[in-house]
Amino acid sequence: MESAHKIALLPYEFDIAGELSAEHTLYISKSRCPQIQDTSWSRPNKDFAYQLRIWMGEVWLNWKSENDAIAWAKSQLQHMNDEQLQREFSELNPANGKKAPAWVERVNALKDF
Repeated sequence: MESAHKIALLPYEFDIAGELSAEHTLYISKSRCPQIQDTSWSRPNKDFAYQLRIWMGEVWLNWKSENDAIAWAKSQLQHMNDEQLQREFSELNPANGKKAPAWVERVNALKDF
């Protein structure tokens, strides 16, 4: 593998930088996502994508039930009790057929109150 060289100054920095070899191995040389910093991935797959999705804020990937979603909300909204959170969750309209992303959005909105 050849070493990378800087060829131009950009007005921004990338969140993730890497190189894909001819053998389809992805070498991550820089990342703000600590789970993939300085790693290599042979034929990047779902495991790689999963790490990125968690890092980008898709906290619901670890939820297995409604109770997990409400427990997460309770950690974010300590001023609300279980009954209030349950009511908020049950009255929630799914976004694009999915309730979890809508729940994260609703919890974030409730933080502002």
